[in-house]
Amino acid sequence: MTGVVINQAFFLINFLKKTIGSKFCIYPETLESKLDVLREQMQPYGPRVCTDWITQWQAYDHARKQKAHRIQVTRRETPELAAKLHFLSPGRVVGFPKGRGLVLRVYRSRGQRHPMVTVLRPGGSISGMVTGLASNGAVFPAVNATVYLIRPDGSEATETYAGDGSYTIPGIAPGKYTLRFEPQGDTTDFVPQWLGNKSSQATARTITVKAGKSLTGIDLTMPSTTLASAVPTISGNPIVGRTLHAHAGAWGPAPVTFTYQWSQNGTPISGATASTYVVAEADAASTFTVAVTGSKPGYHSTTTVSAPTDIVTGGTLTTAIATVSGVAQVGGTLTVDPGAWGPSPTLTFQWFHGSTAIAGATGTSYVVDASDAGSNLRVAVTGTQTGYTTVTVKSDSIHIPR
Repeated sequence: MTGVVINQAFFLINFLKKTIGSKFCIYPETLESKLDVLREQMQPYGPRVCTDWITQWQAYDHARKQKAHRIQVTRRETPELAAKLHFLSPGRVVGFPKGRGLVLRVYRSRGQRHPMVTVLRPGGSISGMVTGLASNGAVFPAVNATVYLIRPDGSEATETYAGDGSYTIPGIAPGKYTLRFEPQGDTTDFVPQWLGNKSSQATARTITVKAGKSLTGIDLTMPSTTLASAVPTISGNPIVGRTLHAHAGAWGPAPVTFTYQWSQNGTPISGATASTYVVAEADAASTFTVAVTGSKPGYHSTTTVSAPTDIVTGGTLTTAIATVSGVAQVGGTLTVDPGAWGPSPTLTFQWFHGSTAIAGATGTSYVVDASDAGSNLRVAVTGTQTGYTTVTVKSDSIHIPR
């Protein structure tokens, strides 16, 4: 009896060797080596070890990510009788409600009323291409990526590596799945994606794998982790008291979150991180730029800087009262002290005879002419500076006696 069972087991080994590679998506070389080892190990033993061998084969199959399904036998014969039924003989390919299967073992577990049969069912397969799309629109024909086969409950069924952009996942148990793609190697500048270019399993595309069927063309294009950016622009007049507005421009893929940093003459302004900036008095004679940083989960943050504004105008100079000293008589010399102006304007001078400007009298001193006798002299001090409003201040009048 023992010899008969061992012979039946050997028959099953040979049957599996011939059929498993083509029908059940298992690597033939690996299976050949495994079965040869098991054959040598079980040769000295009897029927029970033959049953254990089938269990071991099932465990090996499970390790290959191709599960064996247990389908309840509808007949109520004892396991011994059921095992003798021709259509349930180990090694037979039979039909079941969920597709064909290869009978591996007939048994009855403790507590089970009916006999059970362990069946190895044909697996399906999924294949496709992984490409990449750069931020400038260029297409990478092959992206190195790890492709994960994910069950509806979020657990990982198996994974494979798309070394040249192409991938195939064989030996998949029938059911619903989705895929997750993780870039590897020199292509990590692409964003991890779920099938359908989604960011989570909840929104990912679902595919149904059927026994013995191959799903091809399950392709994915991974976007670049570099955002498509734009050079920001600034609107508004650069005048003291006015408001400047930063415009980020068109970035993608949307939505993109923006942060801002305003700079004065190339130096970042502390706290100036809004999309608008009110020009302060201290900003007169300066230029402004704004740096816009775009960020998005899964992408590298990118910063671009605007062109500088025109020089800010509308600043107010700090002035002083001009005072005149000296000898207030014909032939005497008068000198003007303009006082302290700020920040550092250029000062010019003009002496007046009454309300008439004296030609050529544009220095800080003036020698009283005979024609000035009996009249009032005064001097006007004018301050000019880029970015500031020009201001003129006049001194008090000095009377020149006759």
